[in-house]
Formats: sequence, structure tokens, C-alpha cells
Amino acid sequence: SRVIYGDYYETNAIVQVNHPRFRVTALYDGTGWNGVAWPPPFPLAFDAVEAAQSRGATVAIIDTAKRSNVGTIAVGRWPIQVYVTPDGRSVYVANQGTEAEPSDTVSVIEVAGGRVVDTIRTGKGAHGVVISDKSDLVFITNIVDGTVSAIDAATRAVVATFRVGRGPNGITFRPRSD
Repeated sequence: SRVIYGDYYETNAIVQVNHPRFRVTALYDGTGWNGVAWPPPFPLAFDAVEAAQSRGATVAIIDTAKRSNVGTIAVGRWPIQVYVTPDGRSVYVANQGTEAEPSDTVSVIEVAGGRVVDTIRTGKGAHGVVISDKSDLVFITNIVDGTVSAIDAATRAVVATFRVGRGPNGITFRPRSD
């Protein structure tokens, strides 16, 4: 069956899609889970945990076969969105911080080692994350600064910052077709 992982802030769920029925199986309950990323066919999913009980600084590791939380990785303050590289080797985590104290970092997790290997400074309120189709650039929306940062994935350095207006949130990438 096909599976959809979702976080719904107060309850995280796995939805097994078996047409014409859907079956929902609770994975874990609690508040403050936000931003799930899972690159099939890889066996792990990653979910940002911004809840007070985690002090707003972890990513949960979910074993997709067992459908259970198998660990956490410490990241920056109040992680909000996560994105796994297409090859499944890295996870980029936008650490938004709080309204009073916005964060300006992105944590890079090495999946094989289950640890943060780099922290990149972007703009205040790092929020949305997307990776280009060639996996060479990572784009981060900075909700407080009103910018989008472009990160070179090989060097893990910000190579450009674009002013986009107030409060950029989600982001997606579409390659040029010319």
C-alpha cells in the first residue's frame, strides 16, 4: 500500500492509502510537531519538533517500517520545516526561532551518522526549505527578514539573498523548461 506521513501539529499520523479506503494509524501524539520529510524508498522520515517539551530544538527520526519514533537529533532553536536531499544523504532543517527571538540558522543533518554536520546562517526567521532539481542549491525563506537565501549545497555557504517582501513562508522549486 502507499503511505502518507503527515503532521497536524497536535497529532501526527500515517495514512495508508488503499483505494477506495484510507486507513489512518496514529504514529505519535503531542503538540508542536511540524514539518515532516520522507524520501521514499528510504527507511527513515524526519519531523521537526518545535514543542516546549523538546525545548524547541530537535528533529524526530521515524522508522517508516516500524512506524515509530526511534530517536531525535538536536538542531537549532524551534525547527519548522525539513527537506531531505533526493539522494537521501542529508536533511536541511530551517530553525525559525520565536517571534521575540527569531533564529537565522539552517541545520544540515547527515542521515547515515544521524548528526548535525553543519549550521548555516541565513536570514532571520528561517522557515521554508526546498532543494533544486539538480540538488546543487538549497533555498530558504526567511520569514522575518522578508528574504530568500540560496545555499550552495556543495560548500554549504549562502551564495545569494533575494528580497521578496514581507513574511515569505513556503517555497517550491520548478526547473526552467527551456
